[in-house]
Amino acid sequence: MTLLVVFTAGCVSKQALTDRLVSAAQPAHLPLVVACWEKQIETDGFQSDYTASLDFTVEKKTSRILRARTRSVEPDDAQGRALAACVEEALARTTLPREADAEGPGFVMASDVEVRGYRIAFVGPKAETRERAAERQAHVLLGPRADRCQGLYQYAPPRDAATLSAELSERERKVDATASGDRDQHARELQKTYDTQLELRERLRLDAAHPDVPLPSQKRLLEAMQQVEQDARRTGALIRCEPPLSRR
Repeated sequence: MTLLVVFTAGCVSKQALTDRLVSAAQPAHLPLVVACWEKQIETDGFQSDYTASLDFTVEKKTSRILRARTRSVEPDDAQGRALAACVEEALARTTLPREADAEGPGFVMASDVEVRGYRIAFVGPKAETRERAAERQAHVLLGPRADRCQGLYQYAPPRDAATLSAELSERERKVDATASGDRDQHARELQKTYDTQLELRERLRLDAAHPDVPLPSQKRLLEAMQQVEQDARRTGALIRCEPPLSRR
């Protein structure tokens, strides 16, 4: 997702405001938008990538997104228009966090922010597609993979192990907290935990394969990777997923 142009009252520079909004509008803060893309995956099986351009307002008092309107969608076909309509509705039901949380920074401004031409790139999972998207735009957060059992995480290459380990602890805490509550929310937290486990497994594999890693450290990394894989299998069983085979 990338913000191309912003118009707002006040003295904050356009680039600073762009960076703040893009940082706050992480996929985890836009779950309804992500759900639109997941629905599209089920519909066309990643037959196309899409880019939607939207206008909207972020309300100063609440950080709610108001008056979301689609400018364009590419390619402009029936699936793209359906996706854009879903995203438009999803944004209209979204409130950005005003304070930082485990998912990213908050967004607070002294006046309403009028946003023009906010481009959201819904990008497929292929490595070459990811690379082209990253080259084309400075702030691209990639769409989920076609098969949720492959992991829906959006980072390629995986983030560092320390970041992922901390995130995994928070994910597991949220799984426990939602176990006796809303079943949909609990299922979403399980999916996020599973995604993080697969991403951490891949990071540990890459770290262990690095030629400069001494053998004792390599052994510890591989043992940690195997433990994470076991954990992913347990989580996967709860969401009816069999984790993909790891590359050794």
